[in-house]
Amino acid sequence: MNRADPKDGLYHDTLIYSPVVPVFRDDKGELGVLDEPISVDFVTCPAVNKGVVTRRNPEVTADKVNEVGNKLTVDAIRNTLLSFCRNI
Repeated sequence: MNRADPKDGLYHDTLIYSPVVPVFRDDKGELGVLDEPISVDFVTCPAVNKGVVTRRNPEVTADKVNEVGNKLTVDAIRNTLLSFCRNI
């Protein structure tokens, strides 16, 4: 569902909201440091797979891949923040 076209490395800008996920590691990634797990909400959105874009579209320059990838990344960040604003 999340892939616009799995062959091109560009994905939908669908967000996945995962509420109340138990976290067992501290900020440094160490396990067993927390007295008990804490619950947090996560939002996940796909990134552009630049390697796939480059391999599957050899006619596209690296600069163009970076330009499109950066635009899609900014769009994903904007969509994530807008989603938060609409749902608080």
